[in-house]
Amino acid sequence: MNDKIKAYKSMMFWRNVCVYSPFIVMPTVFYFIQSGFAIMVIFIYFYLFLYHECHFISQKHLSFLW
Repeated sequence: MNDKIKAYKSMMFWRNVCVYSPFIVMPTVFYFIQSGFAIMVIFIYFYLFLYHECHFISQKHLSFLW
């Protein structure tokens, strides 16, 4: 009998985890994505694309000066 109660309790625990965890995890993930991840992506975009492209273009177009 005790084992059945333990099994039921653990089942209910995991059921509650499965039911309620999305409501805790999803806003956290959404907040992380919209704040930190967006800023990180923008910085990476600016650094990798714009800096290197502009550097490359300026070198290519100004090479006739040197």
